[in-house]
Amino acid sequence: MNKEDKILSILDLIASELQSTKGELTEFKEDMLEFKEDMLEFKAETETRFDKIEQNMVTKDDFESFGIELEKKLVDLVDRKINKQNIMLESQFRALNERVFRQETQVELLRGKEAL
Repeated sequence: MNKEDKILSILDLIASELQSTKGELTEFKEDMLEFKEDMLEFKAETETRFDKIEQNMVTKDDFESFGIELEKKLVDLVDRKINKQNIMLESQFRALNERVFRQETQVELLRGKEAL
């Protein structure tokens, strides 16, 4: 074999290696593009999950304001209940006072009749 044939065979070998490498690189590129799409999809899903979590989160200030609001509502509810019971008790005392006054009046009338 002469030098030209050797050079041509080496060039053929290099060309075939380049072709196989090119095929491997193309396959690798396709795999990487598919991986990139998977990662972008995963990123979108993750961002959606975090957005949902963030929407449902309660901050310390929100929790404290809820506690204060709840306390105010409970105090208001207890205050209304006490006022309602107070009104009822005052009405009952007035009714009892009227009964006692009538009974005392009747007793005085009876004493007056006895005295006659």
